Amino acid sequence: MTKARDLSLAAKAPLASPTFTGNVGLGVTPESTSASKLLQLGTTGTLSWFDQGDDELDISINSVHNSGYKYITTNEASLYTQYAGTHLFKVAASGSEGAAITWTTGLEVLASGKARAKNGLLFGTDSAVANVLDDYEEGTFTPTGTGVNTSSSVGAYTKIGRVCHVQIWIEANGNTAGHLGGLPFVSGVGSANYLGVGSVGFQNGTVNSIMTTGNTGGFYMYAANNSAGLLTNQQQLHCSLTYLTV
Repeated sequence: MTKARDLSLAAKAPLASPTFTGNVGLGVTPESTSASKLLQLGTTGTLSWFDQGDDELDISINSVHNSGYKYITTNEASLYTQYAGTHLFKVAASGSEGAAITWTTGLEVLASGKARAKNGLLFGTDSAVANVLDDYEEGTFTPTGTGVNTSSSVGAYTKIGRVCHVQIWIEANGNTAGHLGGLPFVSGVGSANYLGVGSVGFQNGTVNSIMTTGNTGGFYMYAANNSAGLLTNQQQLHCSLTYLTV
């Protein structure tokens, strides 16, 4: 009698994984590339790896790296890159097949974990260019002008879009002029030549209000009688001001 073969071990033996030494195309002959390795999925999908000091991995549609990024077909293109611990999301308007691509970076995620919207943010379904939030800044500045002790006077600001909010501490080392300068951004121009009005929190001079002067980095201090407000030597002023920038 012929003894039956034991196939249990053969059935459990792992299959050897195929190894490809060149570029691979699934459903297509892969494009010529200067990437270290390329996997092309259909006509326009590509996965590219670059062997360099910091390895780079690209996932793209309608883009191949061949001595620079080139369009595979005449259409729009998009690219997602991981490189040196960062994530980059890029897009390009429609271009001709084989032409060089000029990317616009929409979003960066930095190695620190912070995200940067390179061209601003839109919210909801909004598409209006005028509604793009494209700036946020914080910092300090030094108020300037006649009679201002710049070594001890300081200003701090927060800017969101076009709106700039500042807080100012001024110490005088002589009689101040009503018009001072040093704001971190130029103010806009309104029908009354200003687009910003502030308030006084503390002062021991004659100032009771401040406002910006249009299209400059300056502001006016006013007294109760509508004349230019004054601080004399060692008098102080703490005020806030919110204004639209140009």
